[in-house]
Amino acid sequence: MFPMNAGCYSWEGGTNDQVRVRLDFQPGYKLDVDVWWKSKDATPCLRLWVPLQHQSARFGDLTGNGYGSKLHRRGFGTFAVNLAVQVLQKTYEPDAPVSGILSNPSDPTDQKTRLEHARRMFWSQFGLTVNSGHYEQLAGTVGGLRCVHEGLVAGQFSRYLDLCNFSACK
Repeated sequence: MFPMNAGCYSWEGGTNDQVRVRLDFQPGYKLDVDVWWKSKDATPCLRLWVPLQHQSARFGDLTGNGYGSKLHRRGFGTFAVNLAVQVLQKTYEPDAPVSGILSNPSDPTDQKTRLEHARRMFWSQFGLTVNSGHYEQLAGTVGGLRCVHEGLVAGQFSRYLDLCNFSACK
């Protein structure tokens, strides 16, 4: 079983291309999911920030897989959110609230409506409700979250990776 202690955990894999993942879990403070693909750079290709409070979590920025990036629509965002969902479900009570805000000010004007719809669909597949308003807000509970098991990342490996595959960072 994945240890729920504060710390850094990593996984490496892939079939044709190297994928590296680092989870930085600091209870009551943050959960960062960093993903590198075909890269030895210090900066991850994709990053999911999840600010944590004592009894709630907020999906913050998911960067690196936006429109026009090499990771767009390749399964990396789903892969990262699946990991975050698992950590939240192992560390929070089922009724703990989960929130977030949908936005991407860099969407090209001619693609804005299509990309906004795609983001709403993306987050709803994890069991979150998207409420419209001045900002579109994500709402749900940890118990209502679900992982997406279908599909592949970059056509190579499952979008779902169980946390038991991770080990403490060296």
